Amino acid sequence: MTQNMKQNTSARRWSSGRTFLLASVGGAIGLGNIWRFPYIMGENGGGAFVFIYLVAAFLVAVPILSVEVAIGRHGRASPFTAMANVSTESGRWAAWGLVGGMGLLTGYLIMSFYSVIAGSTIDYLFLAAGGAFKGLTRESAEALNAGLNENPLRLGAWHTLFMLASCLIVGRNVRRGIEAAVRLLMPLLFLLLLAVIAYALIEGAAAAGLNFMFDFRFGQLTAASALEAISHAFFSIGVAMGLMMMYGAFAPREVSLPQTCVGITIADTGVAVLAGIAIFPLVFANGLEPGSGPSLVFLTLPIAFGGMPGGTVFGSIFFLLLGFAALPA
Repeated sequence: MTQNMKQNTSARRWSSGRTFLLASVGGAIGLGNIWRFPYIMGENGGGAFVFIYLVAAFLVAVPILSVEVAIGRHGRASPFTAMANVSTESGRWAAWGLVGGMGLLTGYLIMSFYSVIAGSTIDYLFLAAGGAFKGLTRESAEALNAGLNENPLRLGAWHTLFMLASCLIVGRNVRRGIEAAVRLLMPLLFLLLLAVIAYALIEGAAAAGLNFMFDFRFGQLTAASALEAISHAFFSIGVAMGLMMMYGAFAPREVSLPQTCVGITIADTGVAVLAGIAIFPLVFANGLEPGSGPSLVFLTLPIAFGGMPGGTVFGSIFFLLLGFAALPA
């Protein structure tokens, strides 16, 4: 009986500190790293924006994230229960648990649209593989996207498939579910990203894309730009959404939480920057306007892939990459 209890407890913990870091990176990295950060970086001063972002991330977001994960590890429970327990242990009001509950609510609200978009990436993966991007113009790309968005059955089917995959992963215990998934998906994500970067630098307008992202343009920095950098640092790393507190509930006691949170931030920012290197050389090579969000992913990039050698293969790889980014998040 004691042996079974030890096995059950072990199954409810990350197998190592490295796996905990990998899972947390998978939870932090998402579609925003790929379709939003590179664009707002380029539009708000390039390297100057990154400087503000890194200051906000490491001096503000990382300490808060460390506290969240520490609360989760101490409480070994959901964000709501962990916050309530820590509050009562400190002689404070148990209703502070509502703060953890609001984080969970935020996650549910994000999931309501995130899962639909993630399902659409699966649809576009098959469109890319089938050669549907060849010769696309702005008008035909909009028609292709409308064909998906105006078909509730098709849109719902891909959304359901994504949700089933998510439920299959989280419905198992930590080691057989999320841990097994991130061990497979995260290395594949990095390999696919490097493949698209190599393609973009060879076939795309590398100089224009890199200049858009990395040139230090302090004249473009405004108060609004600084707020954009700070807010995106919080959103991208996953501060105040309950996710990292929940992951912390399964963290081994011997893991250094500050080091782990710094590692999460470095990996999350690195993927976002690498995504820009993969995307914008392709956009500028085809004379297209850079953008962000769904218009970048579902309109601009299909046109770019459709007009370039090897676009069918690398367009498929790109949307597979998006799916891998969305699933662990």
